[in-house]
Amino acid sequence: MSATERTIVTAIGDADAEDYLAQLMFSQGWNIVHRGMDADSLHNFFETSYGAGATLIYTRDFVGANDSFFTDLGEKHGLILISIDNIPVNAHSLMSVIRQKLRAPLIHSEEPSQSAVVQLSTPVHTQTIVVTGTVGAPGRTTIAIALARKLSSADDVELIDADTDAPACVEMLATYPEGRVLVTTINPTERLTTLTPSRAPRVVDMGAIGRIGRQSTDRRWPSELRTNLLEQSSTTIFVVPGSEIGLARLSHFLVDLPLLINKRNLIFLWNKAGSGRSDKAMMADFEKRTTGHPWARVSMDYALQSGQSSMGALVGRENRFAKEIAKIANLIKA
Repeated sequence: MSATERTIVTAIGDADAEDYLAQLMFSQGWNIVHRGMDADSLHNFFETSYGAGATLIYTRDFVGANDSFFTDLGEKHGLILISIDNIPVNAHSLMSVIRQKLRAPLIHSEEPSQSAVVQLSTPVHTQTIVVTGTVGAPGRTTIAIALARKLSSADDVELIDADTDAPACVEMLATYPEGRVLVTTINPTERLTTLTPSRAPRVVDMGAIGRIGRQSTDRRWPSELRTNLLEQSSTTIFVVPGSEIGLARLSHFLVDLPLLINKRNLIFLWNKAGSGRSDKAMMADFEKRTTGHPWARVSMDYALQSGQSSMGALVGRENRFAKEIAKIANLIKA
């Protein structure tokens, strides 16, 4: 029986941890058929339902359970028991333990990296701003460069191009002096899955992000790198283009938010495409979707027009774009 065909049952003492695990399993296509409320209800489920060969994911603080409860239950009904006691409540750590127990196939790179649990122990940098967003061209790189330039007025700043699919920072800055910005492009041949510690503030152009649940358990190095960057960041900026497809992809990101471990200082940035009636309606929709949550939302006053303006014109002058970047920089410092 494969992992995707297996019956999954949970017995988790902490309700928040149980909800997180349920959403994580659902994102991987593994449905939880029963969530135990206490020891008696769990015992009754296996006595009255088909549960032979099921996988029981549990914690020892489950209501009514004693030291031998799960062992006895597993032996009687032929269960695969997975204890997640003392496992960090994050996608990498949980799925590593669950997949190892179920022996589900993993996707490995040619040079397998260290385990995810080890990678996640890397210290969080003093200030790491990760710029990501939807696929397409919503202005991620332009914003990352402009933020790095703005922050470099007070200190040296590292600008890291972590867009492994389409790196562009070096090319966009080729004709414009970086000042106190040190630009680094991640070399694909090194297969980095995490960044080394640094005292300097960092702005990371991470490129586009797909579904968080899928990438968090994809063991190929680019996915591990993106997941670790999100977990290590002190600020995450999610850029949404002013379009219907942008709103649709924003919805996907919002659905996946419970899987994003580090939500501190999360900023949603709406890049307006125009000022017509439909544009205003879409921006109102954007604000509605991102209202009522502990994160910031910002709307650019105008489209970036990065394809029509030089980088120097965008980030080297006092203009509306520079004022918007200053507004975002102030949110980051808050």
